Amino acid sequence: MALLVGTMWFVRYFHSGAFGLYEDDFTHLPRAAEMTTQEVLRFALESIGTYPWQGHPLHQVWIYLLGHVSWTLFDLRGVYLVGFTLVALNVGLFYALMRRVSGAPLGLTAGLAYVLYSADTTQAFLTHSLGLQPSITLLLLALHTYVSRRKWVPYVFISLAILTYETTFAVFLAAPLLIAPWDRAWRRIALRHSVAMVLILTGVIGLRVAMGEARVSSLGAADILRVPIVHMVEGPPVALATYLYRPTEVIMALDRELGIVAIVATVVFTGVLWLARPGLEQREQGQAGSAGSRVPEADQKLMTLGRLWARLRPESQSLLRLCGVGLVMLILAYPLTFTVRAYALSGRDTRVHSAGVVGASFVMGSLMLGALKIGEAHRRSVLITSVLGTWLGLLAAYGFVVQRDYVTGWELQKSFWSELVPLVPDVGERTVILVDPEGLRDTSQIGANYWNLPRVLRQLYVFPSAWAAVPRVYRLVPEWKDHILNEEGRLVLGPNTVFGPVFGTEAVDPSDAVLILSAGGRLERVPGPYGIGDTVVHFRSTTRVGEPDYPLGFLHKYLVLERGRVMDPPWSRPMDLDG
Repeated sequence: MALLVGTMWFVRYFHSGAFGLYEDDFTHLPRAAEMTTQEVLRFALESIGTYPWQGHPLHQVWIYLLGHVSWTLFDLRGVYLVGFTLVALNVGLFYALMRRVSGAPLGLTAGLAYVLYSADTTQAFLTHSLGLQPSITLLLLALHTYVSRRKWVPYVFISLAILTYETTFAVFLAAPLLIAPWDRAWRRIALRHSVAMVLILTGVIGLRVAMGEARVSSLGAADILRVPIVHMVEGPPVALATYLYRPTEVIMALDRELGIVAIVATVVFTGVLWLARPGLEQREQGQAGSAGSRVPEADQKLMTLGRLWARLRPESQSLLRLCGVGLVMLILAYPLTFTVRAYALSGRDTRVHSAGVVGASFVMGSLMLGALKIGEAHRRSVLITSVLGTWLGLLAAYGFVVQRDYVTGWELQKSFWSELVPLVPDVGERTVILVDPEGLRDTSQIGANYWNLPRVLRQLYVFPSAWAAVPRVYRLVPEWKDHILNEEGRLVLGPNTVFGPVFGTEAVDPSDAVLILSAGGRLERVPGPYGIGDTVVHFRSTTRVGEPDYPLGFLHKYLVLERGRVMDPPWSRPMDLDG
């Protein structure tokens, strides 16, 4: 377990000292940090009953409670420490579950597949580590208590899980597969389990519809039937394929740091797998009646390839059965992923694969264990352990590819705001600052200076509470010039011109708008008249210089750098962010 937790920190959090806030973090964490304890508790109680637009109120409760406590005690670094603690807890729970259903060998191989799971690249993203990882925790606790034959406790955990983040819920449908034999009595247990799950799901959906929750009420009957099927077909192959695809990404981006990480990790993993060989011949020591148990004769007769199955050694039957259980769990990780495409490979959208970590690790751990057993049986252990160790080492190095994007994304945001605020000393009520996207740099795995820009400026400065509308900063879409002007010559802010959050369409007078362009790698303010097509637009101009003259807000010390301060990346050469 120490190896697995240490590996998780290494591949996801080694550079976490240089991580910051991203995307949804700006919506939740500064507010949670500034709240008093009484305000956070009041928010948590109100969220459970009056937070209909997300539909999973405990998701917000976890973020605000954990974010408030950790930031109050240890600042931003403390929030990452708590986020890592949750991820590490899940590693330990999964490892313990694998040991229970099969034994220590599967605990090791499936545990390694778990910590190196890279279909989901958002483990370190604070909004997800604080708000999504608890859902995985609750799922794993439900599985543990189900295997322990606790009658009602598992359903309490899984009910809390669906109220935290719903995609983990369906995975628990496969819980009876962890218990053998699959005889007539087992089928009655599985039927009761399925009925209980349907009742919980129906109750939650009914509650969300009654509350007017948009994500459910806006779906048509065709989408409710079509999307789960499509995602269950698309998602599992993508999740499993990333185990092979991510190493190729490392090879394509190979440099000194990635090379060192890959070599060190390869040596460690190869050595660990080699030292684990004596335990491979031990028969799985899971609980009596676990998924690792031998398939009974009654079940073998039901199989079309029963004779071939009967010729397999019990250990081989067990591994194939475990692999099948994992595949079912992986498929069930996708039917409730309505809002994101199931083939996402980069960025925050990879959260679509978050619930797949249990099933995918089950599958890959079983395959790895089978390969090690074959190598031991045919005296090819050196070759097999070397190949697996190298593959795992490259997967570990991919974690540093993701970490680089997080570090770079935070530096890009600090650079952006440090350049922008001296250009807008005249911001006032209703001022809108429009930033042309040309020249802004992005990262693949996390958004930087993207859709949540409008929420940030009011957290850098404290504006008068009497203002009807505080100043906002918007990133323009690439084709903004084609849609920005209406017939009255006003600036149209909407989905065709700016990235959100924008609800509906808003028209702004150019005298209330500031246009920011990029020139020579620096931000520059348009001094006034600017041609858009055949029209000359007179944007707001000023002769003042320096930062806005308002009290500093909560995020100012994190995002606005002191003049002359240099930002050095933690690796040897600049990254190519275009990919």
